[in-house]
Amino acid sequence: MFVSFTKTVARLTESIRADRLAPLYPDIEPICGKAVQFVLDQHARSPDWVRLPLRGFTLLFDLMGIVFGGRLFHCQPLERRSRLWQRCRSGKFGPFSDLVRFYEGLVVFDETSKRDE
Repeated sequence: MFVSFTKTVARLTESIRADRLAPLYPDIEPICGKAVQFVLDQHARSPDWVRLPLRGFTLLFDLMGIVFGGRLFHCQPLERRSRLWQRCRSGKFGPFSDLVRFYEGLVVFDETSKRDE
């Protein structure tokens, strides 16, 4: 059981797509490798002063899964992950709320930009 940036981003992307996009787009694919790659690419393009804190808070977010679900975020089933990311999104602890909204924005942008093509 290791904290993993890539796995956390992948599971968060999957959760956001299932919760936010699947109701809007019933034809959305459950496999989201391209969406995950898009998010990881955007992270990689960020300047150091953004990329490094994002990575650190993402890893802390993965660890928060232990507090709220008994396992790392990326190791939890979809239902528990959904509750955690939505809890953080609407929570009062700013950095995690901002973190989740950042990822949510990227995931939604990625999907809607594909549909506009």
